[in-house]
Amino acid sequence: MSKCVNEPAWAARLLRVGKRVPFTLAMVVAMLAVAIFQGTLAENTAPAVILYWGFGLHNLWDGRLYTLVVSTFLVHEPWELLGGILLLIGTLGVYEWIVGTRRSFVLYWSANLVAPVLSALLFLWPHYLAGTSFGLQLAALSDVGPSAGALGCLGAWVARLPGRYRTGALILILAALIGKMALFLDLDSDATHLVGFAVGLGLDRLLRARATRRAASQHTGG
Repeated sequence: MSKCVNEPAWAARLLRVGKRVPFTLAMVVAMLAVAIFQGTLAENTAPAVILYWGFGLHNLWDGRLYTLVVSTFLVHEPWELLGGILLLIGTLGVYEWIVGTRRSFVLYWSANLVAPVLSALLFLWPHYLAGTSFGLQLAALSDVGPSAGALGCLGAWVARLPGRYRTGALILILAALIGKMALFLDLDSDATHLVGFAVGLGLDRLLRARATRRAASQHTGG
């Protein structure tokens, strides 16, 4: 009798997963909500929307740093929405499952905010200062999507792999990122991906070291 009133097994499993990765689910829901509002489920986002709300060197100059957050939930085309959601699940979702919601929140948004700014200053700004047409084009671009933070989470959980697996994963991922740049250069987003991956890789180690020191001090104090 109790089996009839109990929730289905698949629903119970889904609920358990949701409790383990609430931040990932919130990000996915937010992306879907923005896509519905913008009409991106059926058609491309208007270029004017991307230019104004996406993050780029021109928005950094104007002091519109809020675009670092807003741009996360925008995509150019409907297929990018699916790609962005799958990317979040495969990177942020895995990392949140491993380390918990609080740490994944800190790491995702740290990478997502720091990587675009660093890549703009290190890779785009020099081209603009050189006065080339390529540099002027880069300065006028706006990037959107959740990939900076997602690559940060990828770097973070790669940092947690055992030594030999970590080395192999690093080689494969860096080869893929650099290879993509060599074949289909999109300096704005490609540089952000590389920097985001590096930020996540380093920040996870810092967070773990801090947690270890805190645990040691509490143990000593006890």
